[in-house]
Amino acid sequence: IILGLIISRYLNKAQLHSVTQYSILCIGLAIISLNRISNFYTLAIIFFLFEASSTLFLRTSGLYIQSLVPKNIMGSWWSAFDAVIRLFSLIGILIGGYLFDLLGGKLLYYSLGCLFIITSFLSISKMKAVHGYR
Repeated sequence: IILGLIISRYLNKAQLHSVTQYSILCIGLAIISLNRISNFYTLAIIFFLFEASSTLFLRTSGLYIQSLVPKNIMGSWWSAFDAVIRLFSLIGILIGGYLFDLLGGKLLYYSLGCLFIITSFLSISKMKAVHGYR
């Protein structure tokens, strides 16, 4: 809650979008790094960075979306958005479990990490092209 209040007070819409993009990049790098590290303390640091990036992503993306949705439909919009997220989360868990059994963990985590990194770079380049800022 405190992080959300700080972010909403001090960051404008463009900065929210930038923080979201770079947190996606950090999540992807952390997922890939988890496959390559075996030292307990290094893993603990990477997990902390992963969780901090995930929290930052969820807070900034939520605030960014709130800045785009009109106030008079915010409640119904969030309800519909939440229903869609829950459905896709269920489908993602089932597909991820199947792929984990089929391909193994390392390939799945490398692929997922690379998808996060590619998403981040595509989002960053699109934001620069459309709006002329980072």
